[in-house]
Amino acid sequence: MDAYFFVRYLRMMAKILLPIWLVSWAVLLPIHGVGTTRDKTGLDQFTFGNVATTQQARYAAHIVLLFAGTCELNPSSSPCHMLS
Repeated sequence: MDAYFFVRYLRMMAKILLPIWLVSWAVLLPIHGVGTTRDKTGLDQFTFGNVATTQQARYAAHIVLLFAGTCELNPSSSPCHMLS
C-alpha cells in the first residue's frame, strides 16, 4: 500500500513540476547563452553568472518565471489574485 501511494505521489509531482521545468529551460537557456560574455565554454555559458554587466535587465526573466510558477502551483496565493 505504501509503494502505491509513493508512486502516485511521484506521478503527481512529475505532472506539476515537469511543465515548469521545461518552460524555465526554454526561456532561461537562451537568455543566459545568447549575446553574453564569451569567456565561458560548454555548460558554463548557460550559468547565471554569464550574463554581462551591461545586460542585467535579463534577470527580470527569473522574476517573471518565479511569479508564473508560483501562480501555477498555488493559484490562491496573494500575488495571483492581482491577475484576476
